[in-house]
Amino acid sequence: METKNVSRIACFAVILTGACFLSGCSIYYNAPTRPYIAGVFSDVSAPMDITFRETKIGPSQGKSKSTSIASLFAFGDASIGAAAREGNLVEVTHADYQYTNVLGIYTQFQTIAWGYRDEDLYTGTN
Repeated sequence: METKNVSRIACFAVILTGACFLSGCSIYYNAPTRPYIAGVFSDVSAPMDITFRETKIGPSQGKSKSTSIASLFAFGDASIGAAAREGNLVEVTHADYQYTNVLGIYTQFQTIAWGYRDEDLYTGTN
């Protein structure tokens, strides 16, 4: 009877571990352009908006990022707001993203916000 409980617990642990590792694979980044992402190594960039042809890209940038390790730990703030704060942007005109993946063990998502700082607006670099 005791071995039956141990095998059930082991089976449950294997299923739970598999679910944790596979959960990172189900994330889909919805962007207008999605470059190829490889399973072994990826380091790709793309725009976040669909109107990049009409968008005037500002002279300054700010970056923010989030990181995942082995799909078990994830941390960081990759929001456009965090990127704007990091770059001291008062107006965001465009945003790109950069995605890095190494064997699914190390994953990083970085947001690059382009826009204007106060000094850009006052010095006429727009």
